[in-house]
Amino acid sequence: MKTCKYATLVAMTVAGSPALAQAELVESQEKPATAQAAKTAVPSVKAVTVSAPIKATAATAATSSNSVASAAPTDEIQVVNVVGERSTNRIDRQVYDIKNNPTTANASIGDILNNVPSVSVDANGTVALRGNDKVTIMVDGKRVQQFEGENRASAINSTAASRYESVQVINNPGAEFGSDGGGGAIINLISRRHQMPGGSGNASATAGAGGRNSGYLSGRYGWGYASLEGNASSSRSKDSRSSRTESESYFPTGITHTNSVGQSVNDGTYSRIDSTLRYNLNARDSLAAIANYNNSSNNAHSRSHYNYVDPRPGGGRQELLFDSASTYGSRGHEAGIAYERKQPDNGESIKLDVRTSLAQRQSQSASDVTELEMTIARANRDNRTRRDTTNRLLELNGAYEGGDARGFSSTGFKATNSVQTTDSYSAFRPMGSSVDTINRDQTNRFALEERVLALYVTHEWRLNALWSVKAGLRTEHTAIEAQHVTMEKFGDNSYLNWLPSAFASYKLGKASTVRLQYARRIQRPQATDLDPYVRKYGDRYESSGNPKLLPMKTDSLEAQYETMLGTWRTDLKAFVRRETDVIMPVLETFEDGKTRSTRVNGGARDNVGVEYSLRGKIIPSLQLALTGNLRRYEQLVYRLNEKPIIRRANAIEPRIALNYDHDPANQFSGTLAITAPRVFGETVIERTKRLDFTWSHRVDNRIRLNARVSDALQSVSPRRLTQSSQTRGLTEDTVPGRILYVGLSLPLGGVSGNASVRNAGSVVGTPAPAAVPAASSRP
Repeated sequence: MKTCKYATLVAMTVAGSPALAQAELVESQEKPATAQAAKTAVPSVKAVTVSAPIKATAATAATSSNSVASAAPTDEIQVVNVVGERSTNRIDRQVYDIKNNPTTANASIGDILNNVPSVSVDANGTVALRGNDKVTIMVDGKRVQQFEGENRASAINSTAASRYESVQVINNPGAEFGSDGGGGAIINLISRRHQMPGGSGNASATAGAGGRNSGYLSGRYGWGYASLEGNASSSRSKDSRSSRTESESYFPTGITHTNSVGQSVNDGTYSRIDSTLRYNLNARDSLAAIANYNNSSNNAHSRSHYNYVDPRPGGGRQELLFDSASTYGSRGHEAGIAYERKQPDNGESIKLDVRTSLAQRQSQSASDVTELEMTIARANRDNRTRRDTTNRLLELNGAYEGGDARGFSSTGFKATNSVQTTDSYSAFRPMGSSVDTINRDQTNRFALEERVLALYVTHEWRLNALWSVKAGLRTEHTAIEAQHVTMEKFGDNSYLNWLPSAFASYKLGKASTVRLQYARRIQRPQATDLDPYVRKYGDRYESSGNPKLLPMKTDSLEAQYETMLGTWRTDLKAFVRRETDVIMPVLETFEDGKTRSTRVNGGARDNVGVEYSLRGKIIPSLQLALTGNLRRYEQLVYRLNEKPIIRRANAIEPRIALNYDHDPANQFSGTLAITAPRVFGETVIERTKRLDFTWSHRVDNRIRLNARVSDALQSVSPRRLTQSSQTRGLTEDTVPGRILYVGLSLPLGGVSGNASVRNAGSVVGTPAPAAVPAASSRP
């Protein structure tokens, strides 16, 4: 066995074939602190296969900058596989490898995220981390238009997972990350890196029960100093849902009762095309241009039976049948150009990029009302609504990175300008009339412009072979101009925030590390939170925003211990998260039974708990991953004209994943995940369970067949319970989650791959194999 200063190659004999051996890169006690140190120590590592027998000696090493091969001086080796490109964990994040898992061939990124520890994706595409849905999804450290706004759920459930090689989970983002999006934790998707010249591609298709299907096509061609990459995907999702609502409202003169049952059918499509052109001007300078386009549509039809009973004096009864049809459509595009200069001698780099995006969404609906019983005066009419939303974003980023043998520094800036306009139109048509009458109560136009300027600096010190420390500071100035055109109201607001972060890592031994993390973040209010206009939803519910809202502040502290128990990888984390100035809805119920929700900065949320992970092999062909978290949740809730109250909840979220390699051509996997109840203001979302199965079959070196059953227990539709001093309610939406998917994946051109390399990875949700960090590993 050959031992290097920063990496160790361990030869292992494959069972049943003594002439074959595999080598995996093992994280050593000493690591380079900077990109320059990594460069001088050992090249970055990628998968490499040496097919011819070789004599490995102390001097044997691959000369390619992307491979390392070594073995004992006298051993004859038939095949050497080195798998892995970057460290399992870094000082401020965890990295989970997905590129070597066969199930990614026909899976969406939502399917993959649902197998990452403490990450959950519900039936509606909502991503939550440790029960908190304020999660920002980035690609290669950048915001992307497809994973933001109202199309986010469609993109998560439709984007092919095979586009990415790893998932970074950043519970406590450092100063280099802004507060755009959710302002909480970040899930950073790392795109696959293509280095070889020539052309290659991949095509995959999936068919699911109930009219659900998807297709994905990708291609790349590199020549000389340039390369062009493109991806195209399309999906269709169709489902039937049922709903049930019961509520009671309490007044000094009596209690009113409301209940409704309904059925709906949704049929949606989503498509996306994106391309990237890269050109190396010389050995140091490179340019890249991106262009993306996406389009989605959804048609929905629903019917609901509504009852309202007011037993108080002068009250009465309403029994109505609502029949409505809705159409949603959206499209968006994004373009950008980036410049990067790298100094090959010292690892310094300068990056500049500018991006612009436009997202447009239109929705319209029509509803007919049939009166089954009416003892309360009400005008008979049909409703017509339309809502158009446009969001324009311009973003400029700049960053400098560099360091020496003792540390690594980065500093940069970010300037964004976002303009969002919302036009809402509502009209009613009395029964028997063909003329629409504008409903002034629900017709309005709201415009919001937000400008953010941010500066940051970070520095990472390599104190010695055991200690690493990283500290950062970010400042963000936000200026908001809100204009409610219909109400002729204008509102300006601005605030300055200082966001510190700190990280420390200490190696207790070759396989044990302790990490400490702290970060402060903010979550800025969205346009719907700031719009003061009162929106009405049906006859009984309305909501309004607040243009004077301040951002929610989050302080997060985390301690992590990771070690090896024999051959089992163990991680244990303790975390404390406190949110203040929480943006939350406050409910107010009126005498006529109507309920209004108003946004305010009020209360605080505390989340304290432990996250655990145990991963390893029971037998050589069976891998097991036990992950989950236990946490205590408290929220201080403010109510109008009442004293605040404290809501508490205990959460246990276990997850078990099994991966069985039956033979080189067949792999089976199963995952059982339980999601704990979540508290949002006056509402509690109940516990859910989800069981998924996957079978992957390699037909030959090129074609892979996948079959997947999602939500085998049919239990991903949680109930929502709402309770206050004035209202108590239950909402239950049932979504048919149990679906069978069957898909094929076919490489187009390029290499056909090697099964022994491909199957050497870990199950989805387990960390990537450890490797020496290279200069390009920093996003």
